[in-house]
Amino acid sequence: LQDIKDSDKLGAHLTDQEKKQVEDALNDAKQWVQDHPQATKEDLQGKLEDLKHNIEPILAKAKARKALD
Repeated sequence: LQDIKDSDKLGAHLTDQEKKQVEDALNDAKQWVQDHPQATKEDLQGKLEDLKHNIEPILAKAKARKALD
């Protein structure tokens, strides 16, 4: 998350909208974990996969932009 916020790292290559999408996805996942303290390992792994599915395309775009610099 810190790399997303740091302007001299990956965050510099994310649009404001992309930063918000990533932060929202992370916050939603964090809230879900807090709301489900009895979640099983499988539940948590599923939630992690959902999170990756949501943010990996955004981060991939930012990494591609960074590589062009």
